[in-house]
Amino acid sequence: MQDVLKAMVYGHKSPGLVEIKPVIDGQELLMQARLSLEKQEDGVKIVTHPKQEQPDFDKPFMGIVLTEQAKEQFQKTGHSGRVFDFESVAGAKKVPSFISLDKMTNRFETVALKEIYIPQTLKNAPLSPKQQQGRREDTF
Repeated sequence: MQDVLKAMVYGHKSPGLVEIKPVIDGQELLMQARLSLEKQEDGVKIVTHPKQEQPDFDKPFMGIVLTEQAKEQFQKTGHSGRVFDFESVAGAKKVPSFISLDKMTNRFETVALKEIYIPQTLKNAPLSPKQQQGRREDTF
């Protein structure tokens, strides 16, 4: 349990699925989910990310309808293979992001391009900022 909490404190989801028992309409259901922590004005909230049996390729994700080619890409690699522009939370600007598939929960997620870490060196060869940006864009 300590490893689960440690990952969550650092802003990640739990490293594996956790058994949870939510009560819905008075019925206790047993399910698996990954957990994460979300900062609130009055403290911290535990967020559940329930497991789905299969990814829902036919339902639009954040306004994006997946093409047959995109569906094949997700099934093969677990990610979109291209950058999409999503509205920021504030709605003020577009955020270039990848869509990836959480293999444990079968749910889609976005990863902002700026959050992808690219090292300053590759096999001991220094990379210029332009090369790092190129690697970031070619990562997926």
